Amino acid sequence: MKKIIALALSLLMLLAVLTSCGSDENTQSTGDGVNTSDIPDDGLPAVDMGGFELGILTHDTEWFTWAEITMAVDNYDANRISSEIYKRNLSIEERFKCYLNIDSQAGIDKNYIENLSLSGDSSSGAHVIMYYDKWVVGAAAYFRDWNAVDYIDLSQDYWNPGITQMFDINGKQIALSGVFSLGMLSRTETVIFDKQMYANYAAVDPTMYDSMYEYVTKDEWTLETLYQIAAKAVHSDDETWDEQDSYGISASKKELYTSLMIGSGIRFVQKDQNGKPTFTTGTDASAVDKLQKLLQLNQNNDIHYDKSTNAHYPDPELFFENGHTLFAIRALFDIPKARQMMESEFGILPLPKYDTDQTEYYSACFGGDVACLLNTVSENDLDNIGIIMEAMAYHSNENLVPTYKVDLLQTRYASDLDSYAMLDIIFETTYCDMGITVLEDTVSFYLIKQIYVPEKDVISSELQTLNMIMPATLDNMFKAIE
Repeated sequence: MKKIIALALSLLMLLAVLTSCGSDENTQSTGDGVNTSDIPDDGLPAVDMGGFELGILTHDTEWFTWAEITMAVDNYDANRISSEIYKRNLSIEERFKCYLNIDSQAGIDKNYIENLSLSGDSSSGAHVIMYYDKWVVGAAAYFRDWNAVDYIDLSQDYWNPGITQMFDINGKQIALSGVFSLGMLSRTETVIFDKQMYANYAAVDPTMYDSMYEYVTKDEWTLETLYQIAAKAVHSDDETWDEQDSYGISASKKELYTSLMIGSGIRFVQKDQNGKPTFTTGTDASAVDKLQKLLQLNQNNDIHYDKSTNAHYPDPELFFENGHTLFAIRALFDIPKARQMMESEFGILPLPKYDTDQTEYYSACFGGDVACLLNTVSENDLDNIGIIMEAMAYHSNENLVPTYKVDLLQTRYASDLDSYAMLDIIFETTYCDMGITVLEDTVSFYLIKQIYVPEKDVISSELQTLNMIMPATLDNMFKAIE
């Protein structure tokens, strides 16, 4: 019953957003599409900041091409996401009598941040750096603790707790992931499926549900289920097994295994009772069993076809889009591009659970941007910064995120209401692990290269190796944060 109610609420929300996208007749506007009649119920004080200017520096979209990181646009336009960003920023500026100076550049690296910090110049204009998640820990010495900033309520979902908690290290919150940037959400991994292809198999197989979504609503969407259904798509007319044939799953090796590891609840780095990050996979019997199962599912079959020698990129690149696989693992950012390329419709699902005993879905998320506070920021500015950042996150959750969901589902046909409900699950279960971000080469990608690419059962020995090297690796990494 709860799932039915949740689905009904999701559908009502989608209809409301679609309606609002098409008509603004009842909106009191400044002329730029900005509603000034309502103040959000975010609990923030009514403050006149007297022209305070918050400087936010982001990566240039021409450099950071793999995520939706835009936080400012110059004018209101017909693009729904751009218009929501524009309205949000203008609304906050008018409400608090402040200015949002959001600038971008290509080269934001550790050296650049170090120079800003060592200059001691708080007048540089930058307070907040939207930094690449993989690089945050390496530059942590130059960031302030967000715990020193009032008004930010990290208990709220719009601060992406499954991501933000990763950057709470030894009691210092070195970065935040809020929905004022779609950078991390857009890097959330999903399973997409070809609707017509699935319908063709389901029509002749009485063991399959009429709809893929039923596996989720009936709590049967598991790793085993994914591979059982994917196997039904494996077909070759001549048994040569090449790019002309049909397979189960399309994804790069990195994207496939990283996503399914996290979706199965495998955790590489977890915090001990003192909040210190610790490598735990090697001593976690459940995690070892899951790694073993994932290897078993991918040995000696053609379910996942990828001939690339570079595990970061799939080959063939557009195998799903060209109709050769039933499933694909894709980040949300890639969905609009797939929509434009395909004639047939596809649906969106969360990453599968490991088994039915797993109580929650986990949507692997990596490769986006997070908010870091420069250590040159004045104490006198902290309250204003906290109020603005909380307001941006709250406003974005109410307006930008629902619009982004709708935008993901737009096709030449009709919006997929079932996929909208799946997006609710995906957005609410984003999760990031140090083993797939700052320690990717040392942990997750190392295991992928050593075990899953060659399909060799060396899990035990490789985990023993990591058990020996990871304590020193972590100690060295976090000295600057202590």
